[in-house]
Amino acid sequence: MYVLDNLMGRPFVYKTLRPLLLGFNEKIDFKIIYDHLQVEEGDIVVDIGCGMGNALEYIHTFSEYHGFDTDTVALQEFKKNYSDNRICLYNRCFEPEDASKISPSKICMFGLLHHLSDEDVRILFDSVNRSRSLKRIVTCDVFYEDNKKWRGNINNFLTKLDRGKFGRKIEHYKQLVPEHLNINKEIIFKAGYFVKLFAMVILES
Repeated sequence: MYVLDNLMGRPFVYKTLRPLLLGFNEKIDFKIIYDHLQVEEGDIVVDIGCGMGNALEYIHTFSEYHGFDTDTVALQEFKKNYSDNRICLYNRCFEPEDASKISPSKICMFGLLHHLSDEDVRILFDSVNRSRSLKRIVTCDVFYEDNKKWRGNINNFLTKLDRGKFGRKIEHYKQLVPEHLNINKEIIFKAGYFVKLFAMVILES
């Protein structure tokens, strides 16, 4: 499994072969989710698990962008593709002190929560709450669906194969959002022929 995870993390495989295999249409499908972040010119954006910078294909009018990821290869690819003095990248985990220091207004957690244990997700939400300017968080993850028809079974099989080992059912994701945050909107959408994703738009209460 380590070999498969390592292979799937290679830029060419992740950006080219993976979308073809799963039937992703990133230019259309993922725009639906990034639009819910509602980034404006004065926003300070924090992207936790920024990867190769996919978010910057969809968001442009920000004041600052801070990307966090532990994948060195992904960040190297990010730097090749995007050069902007508004962008700061960090090759490490997001820490509580970052929320206080950066004070983001918008936070991306795209493809992140299914890589974290329940306890780590709770710690993360407590950390981002330290931001004095926080307005909106958007998450987006693979999930296990109850539909046992063949498409549901394929979706669940691919979720199990994902590099993230903490794929959950929708209700489980929702239960991890603390009471001081409000789930404003829930979105289930097809990201390809076989894969569905679950997104939450979370607002400061």
